[in-house]
Amino acid sequence: MARALYDNSALVAAHVVAGLAAAFELASGPERLAVVGHGGIFYVPGYADRLIDILGHAFGRPKFLLTRDFSANTCLEGAAVAAISGRH
Repeated sequence: MARALYDNSALVAAHVVAGLAAAFELASGPERLAVVGHGGIFYVPGYADRLIDILGHAFGRPKFLLTRDFSANTCLEGAAVAAISGRH
């Protein structure tokens, strides 16, 4: 049951990403779309891979980045950059 719930979650998330990309014309081709994954769900083994697989049907394997690969506290660092640059 847990696998089915995670799979359904990935399917919903992929539809949201695809819908936003289409609505805002963010992806004119597979090389043009980059998806950034953030949050606890991406610590679930295989979740990001499943999301990428689903998105691959619409966008042919978009670039996929996980914020945890860059920093342990991406949110705080982003807030600091925004504060320093005067964007708040």
